[in-house]
Amino acid sequence: MAAAGVTNESVSQLHEHVSRDLFGVLFPRWPRHEVPMRAITNGVHVPTWASRRAAELWGDATGGTLWQDRLDQVSQRVRELSAKRIWSFRNDRRRDLSVYISGRCDSQSRTGDSSGGNCDVGTLLDPNVLTTGFARRFATYKRANLLLLPDPNRLKRLLLDEHRPVQLLV
Repeated sequence: MAAAGVTNESVSQLHEHVSRDLFGVLFPRWPRHEVPMRAITNGVHVPTWASRRAAELWGDATGGTLWQDRLDQVSQRVRELSAKRIWSFRNDRRRDLSVYISGRCDSQSRTGDSSGGNCDVGTLLDPNVLTTGFARRFATYKRANLLLLPDPNRLKRLLLDEHRPVQLLV
């Protein structure tokens, strides 16, 4: 369910519409929907984006390597991975993230860097809780406030739900 004022339209599609408006003056006789702009998404360099353990899981499932196999050739084999194995993989990675964050906070504490705020990760980050966040940066142009802040009470309920807690990592 999208937050108030947020559609399910992707950022790249929104960018396409905005670009058609901006560059439409270069094509004065063309209908706006025919201005030659296309929605594109930033690419990912898979060998450096995916973790070693994700590449191993993919290789085990497909008999190949993460960045060399064609999806149409391996999709069925990936679907055959057991839910238990995928869930275990996710939980292990969440624990790895908790350890990593804890190490970063410890390092900041030792160097006197207080920009990390409260670094008591043991009480802040639970490896058994659904964790979501921003992988790169909390840039204002990404408009996270539309997703997180239009209904502060809803956000509070999500973060403090005793049965299905969620934690954010920014």
